[in-house]
Amino acid sequence: MISDTSNYFGILYFMHADDLLPILKTFDKKGKLITEEILATSCWQGCESDCRSFLEIDTQLNFKSRHEEYLFDFDFIDEEISNCGDFPVKSFGYEKWYHINQNGKLILDKLDSLSHNELMRNPIIHPH
Repeated sequence: MISDTSNYFGILYFMHADDLLPILKTFDKKGKLITEEILATSCWQGCESDCRSFLEIDTQLNFKSRHEEYLFDFDFIDEEISNCGDFPVKSFGYEKWYHINQNGKLILDKLDSLSHNELMRNPIIHPH
C-alpha cells in the first residue's frame, strides 16, 4: 500500500542518457508541475572513469539514491592504443534520502558524502 497521493499525481519514468536515469515528476490535481527531479546521476563510462547509481523506493514513497564514481589512471601510448588502469585511484560518491510530502513536493531529507575508503570496499574494476 502506498502513502496518500490524493493531492497530486506522480510519474516515475526513465530518461535515456549514458544510463537510464529515473525521473520523478509530480503534478497537482489541476496539472501544474510541482516537482521534476532526476533521481540518479550518470557519468561517462570508459577507460578513465566509471560510475554506478542505485535507487530504492519504499511503499511510503521514500527514496534513497546512491551514486559512486571512480577515476582510473590511463595514458595514451599512441593515437590508437591507451594504457588503462585496472583499479581506481580516486573515487567520490554520495547518498541522498528524499520523501514526497502530502502536497507532492519532493523533499531532500539528508545528503551524505561517501569516503574513498568506503567506496573502495567494492570498487568498479577494469581487469584486462
